Amino acid sequence: MRLATVGKGGSGKTTIAGTLTRILTEGGTRVLAIDGDPNPNLALTLGINRDDASNIKSVPPSLMALKKDADGNVLKLPDGTSELMMTISPDDLIDQFATDAPGDIRLVMIGAPPDGSAGSGCMCASHRAVRGMITEMTDYGKHTVTDMEAGLEHLKRGTVRNVDMMLIVAEPYYRSLEAASRVWSLAGELEVPLIYVVANKVRNDADRKAIDEYCEKHGMPILGYVPSEEKFVEAEREALSPIDYAPNCAGTDAIRDMARKIAEMKIPATAEVLVSGVQRRGGNGRKLRIGELASDLGTTTKTLRHYEKMGLITPSGRTRSDYRVYDPDDQRRARDVMGLRAIGLSIPEIQDLLNRSETQAVRQHLLGHLDQKLRETEETLSVLQGRRDDLSARALALFDTPRNRDGNCICNALLRECDCSTGQEE
Repeated sequence: MRLATVGKGGSGKTTIAGTLTRILTEGGTRVLAIDGDPNPNLALTLGINRDDASNIKSVPPSLMALKKDADGNVLKLPDGTSELMMTISPDDLIDQFATDAPGDIRLVMIGAPPDGSAGSGCMCASHRAVRGMITEMTDYGKHTVTDMEAGLEHLKRGTVRNVDMMLIVAEPYYRSLEAASRVWSLAGELEVPLIYVVANKVRNDADRKAIDEYCEKHGMPILGYVPSEEKFVEAEREALSPIDYAPNCAGTDAIRDMARKIAEMKIPATAEVLVSGVQRRGGNGRKLRIGELASDLGTTTKTLRHYEKMGLITPSGRTRSDYRVYDPDDQRRARDVMGLRAIGLSIPEIQDLLNRSETQAVRQHLLGHLDQKLRETEETLSVLQGRRDDLSARALALFDTPRNRDGNCICNALLRECDCSTGQEE
């Protein structure tokens, strides 16, 4: 499994990546860890001490070169991206640049820009190197875990195009969740087979509810919840690995639970499939998750679940994370239900109408309903007009109150005899 952790700066993605990598090796599994962040910190999180971490030899950007034909033209893959080739063998990469970490882990890192390189240009070659390592080093271990740089550039450049799973680390506040949804959208365009949100730094039920509601609305499945862990903060302060500092704290246990789920997962057969039979968003005939359908219809997921309970709408399937999925026929039915509710039909009336099999019968029955609604509306308007006339008459009666009445007299408006005389002549 080729995994990548991504997220907004400060979200805790490196803590998740390092701890997850350590846990994945607990059963004797070999893992290749790639620090793809130009501001590298994965080594300390894996448990490499500070002095050794500062001496790690970084992989040169020239590791990957553009593959060209005999005429010097850059070769393209079917998806339009440039074809890459390693300039050294995988074995030489491990021998020359990999560093041992606790457990059966080998770490390679792209490294920070050298001193004096400010303003020298982009890091395109570094992105190519990371993309190449993710692709070419698959056979080294059972898992490859890559800690990506914060932000969206690696997604725009397609650096993570070839991962099997993307973990989007998000905190329980709006800006972080908005950033997660942008990552989710770009990862979908890259057709990453498995995409999950990792809810990090969750303090209480309110935080969890905020993440749940946002992710369900946007159709983003959640792999797990990591609490706001003071032990992780203390480990960071001491420049120690979180799992070495607090192997049994709540935060470590939460990541261990996610590692168990990952170990049980299988990669979908094709990159175009999220789970069996469920295609990604985009294009005609796409299937939608409940949050996406609610957004399209201008309603809420709560309303759709209510209609499902009443038998009006039934999702055609579920995602691996158990989110409802609606195919084009389900979506059409949902739009019919929303439209019929908008013109005033009750749920029993809609049930009766949509359960009719013949188109002509449906139309005739709907016409009957509309005629009935028109009559009811006319009756309602008549009652309201009478009410309006009555209120208008009562308002005018107040203006006609004789001058010899008490200043607070409202008898005329209440249509009753008045005994509020002040004793003065009118």
